[in-house]
Amino acid sequence: MNGKSRWGNDPTDPPDPPDRSTRSIHPVRTGPHRHRASVPIDGSERGSPESGLFPFAALIHLEATVRRRTFLTVTGACLTTALLPALGACSESWRSVKRPPSDNARPSAFSERPVWPDLDAARTELRAAGDRYLCGGATVDKAQKIFTDGWCPVIVDVSTLTTRAVLQDDNGDWRTEETELIRDTRKELNTALTTSVLGPALLDENHAYLVVGTIDLSSPDQPGSSSSSEMERSTQIDSVVVLKVGLGDGAVPASAVVCRNVPLEDTWPMNLSFSSDRSALLLAGQKTGDQGDYIGLRLSADDLSTQFDAHSILDGKEITKVFPGGQAVVTRHDPAPSREEIVFLADGAHEPLDENYPYLVRDGWYYYKYGEGGDSEALSRARNLSTGDVIELEDGWDLADSKHTWPDVTAGQQTILTVGWDSTALSVRQPGAPAPALRWTEFERPAPKSASSLDDVIYTINDTNDPKAKFTYRLDIISATTGENLVQESQSTKMSSIDAVTPWGAVTYGRFHSATAWLDS
Repeated sequence: MNGKSRWGNDPTDPPDPPDRSTRSIHPVRTGPHRHRASVPIDGSERGSPESGLFPFAALIHLEATVRRRTFLTVTGACLTTALLPALGACSESWRSVKRPPSDNARPSAFSERPVWPDLDAARTELRAAGDRYLCGGATVDKAQKIFTDGWCPVIVDVSTLTTRAVLQDDNGDWRTEETELIRDTRKELNTALTTSVLGPALLDENHAYLVVGTIDLSSPDQPGSSSSSEMERSTQIDSVVVLKVGLGDGAVPASAVVCRNVPLEDTWPMNLSFSSDRSALLLAGQKTGDQGDYIGLRLSADDLSTQFDAHSILDGKEITKVFPGGQAVVTRHDPAPSREEIVFLADGAHEPLDENYPYLVRDGWYYYKYGEGGDSEALSRARNLSTGDVIELEDGWDLADSKHTWPDVTAGQQTILTVGWDSTALSVRQPGAPAPALRWTEFERPAPKSASSLDDVIYTINDTNDPKAKFTYRLDIISATTGENLVQESQSTKMSSIDAVTPWGAVTYGRFHSATAWLDS
């Protein structure tokens, strides 16, 4: 490797110039109207095509951007608040939600307006979608005296449009309570001494699993202030907590503090997933500076007890940086890059990287580039972590392709979508498949702005390029195997992105549009 680290640019270097194409490095999350000009894959985030970094290394490249944000989504004290537009009073009939005809139904049309949040919501984010439930964050009335700006984690039942706030009592114990969303968080004195910070989330049939950060304040915000000066000065998350919340009764049967005193720049990104048998949670975080800690854990899904901690392997080694790689953490050693290694969280196995340049570990497969220096002639491979079988990957896995990243909104889908990279407009790959099930180039079709999957159906958002169209964007629904349109006529839509799809509807930029029709129904 000639002494050169596989990680590319030093994270302390100034960031590369922004991509001048329509694909940005990251969406800046500032509420329901935050702008994202890029093409997300199931809501996942990107590296810059100009940086030339590998997927894991692209995380380093983003540190300068990360330092302007918090551990995923913080209250408006650190991020610009983008309020929903002031719309006139209207009937609530548009917020009615239809029940899908079956648990496996695939939507063919969505509501024109989002059914959640309602029009008075100040700020919302979504992190997971499954069946009729959503997990995310919102400004709510029941949290105003508990968390600054009333911002807290929430669980939403879209069948009833009920929002349940996840709150903390004076003893530090967690509970939930049904609540209403709010727009104005400054009507009364804010006595909250804690800022809640939204992390990733997962859903199974009966529970939500939330990662939440908390920042302790010495004094509350003053009335009329637009942001918390103490929050702006804060450089760390005081506690990172994993919560297990019952979907039916809202009970919190388990919670676990998994890390303390984590620098803000090291609390994004963070990857949360289930183990293959869904009996455990895998949580991977990063460490990019000299201070603070990192997270590399396997937790019991039953009681959130620790089954494996990457510290048991990495402590005592001269590690300078740790990066999340889906269901693994990858270490960096300076000045000895040859000692870099990867730790698989599912079973605790670890190995040196040698000539491997990792993409990610996902759904039991380790995707990586293999070859001296990781040059353009290097081979893309995938290894089954259960059997050890290795396959060579064809088509669409270019060295510079950093888009095989973690979904921003988890929805239980395993399909890997590559959108708008080099000449590839869209690539659809199943786990461990040597070649995409579906691929077209930009010469065949324009790259969509966004794409998401539900089973064997792909949903894409495109520019209409039609001045007579009702809305700016177009929704196409296509087969993941044939590429054929499953709905004959493209639909004009307000949705500028599609981050996740369930039988109940679609997630886009912290909003939920209910399904109004389904295929074969």
